[in-house]
Amino acid sequence: MNLDELDRVLDGARQAPLSEADCDKLKGALHALAEMLVRSRNTEKTSTVMDEPENPEAGDGAQPDANVSPRPGHGREGAEAFGGARITVLASCV
Repeated sequence: MNLDELDRVLDGARQAPLSEADCDKLKGALHALAEMLVRSRNTEKTSTVMDEPENPEAGDGAQPDANVSPRPGHGREGAEAFGGARITVLASCV
């Protein structure tokens, strides 16, 4: 698309309705711009991009060991962990 030609089409649209040819030119330019602005989706899987997995044993689909305790500091804290907190009773809306 030639920018001068698109400017001419837009200037002409101020004076009179667009002709079919001018409408097609403008529509083509807008579609080309929209295609340039939209990022393409990346559908590559890690296995096709990486040479070999970082942890080959973990890639066999086996479940993690259930006997391993979680790292400290992760997970929900019980109410007893907040001993200095003030307790507020809320009225039920039922």
